[in-house]
Amino acid sequence: MTKDDMLDKWRHFLATPDAFDSGDFQTLLTEDWSDAELDKILAPFAEAGEIGHRIRNVRRHISATGRTVPSAADDAALLSLAKADIAVRQALCEIAGDDELAGLLASLPVRRDDDRGRHEAILTGDAPHGWIVETVSDLMRARRADTRPAAYALVNAFFGLRGLFEIQWYCSQPLTDMPSPDLAPVFDFWSAGGGLAIGAEEILVRRFP
Repeated sequence: MTKDDMLDKWRHFLATPDAFDSGDFQTLLTEDWSDAELDKILAPFAEAGEIGHRIRNVRRHISATGRTVPSAADDAALLSLAKADIAVRQALCEIAGDDELAGLLASLPVRRDDDRGRHEAILTGDAPHGWIVETVSDLMRARRADTRPAAYALVNAFFGLRGLFEIQWYCSQPLTDMPSPDLAPVFDFWSAGGGLAIGAEEILVRRFP
């Protein structure tokens, strides 16, 4: 599908949303849109300016081959960014009413560990990491102020940008009634090449290659 075809499909969806599935637009934002084209896509949204700003922030850190292009951060800076991200997740769990997960995030030790196997064991297992992602994703969905089909489609496209819930949360915040906490620290950690694995006894901080 060409860019023009995708734009036409988006316009038709906005006019007749019942004729499409919002999931059809998960790759909408992976195209190399110009600023003017992106503005047209976001025109139906009152928050278009801030949404566009966040999308452009993410796109600046994605290469032509789809790899993350991290900003420079030494180990100390990466740990500091990780802790800011964790604090945001803690605040979101508190808003969601899950004091147990919030308390866990507040108390777990945080350490650098680039061992992919240890990270994958946590990320794919029955660990707090997945529970926190689910809790925050549910909260972001529940607090979405714009419930039009176009907003659902755009949120799916946010996930498609990188295949990460964290990027979806960051980009979709302007569509919610929840301006605080600012999710910028979640983006800042990711854009520095960081990744978290939140286990039952510790939080591992990895730098992705």
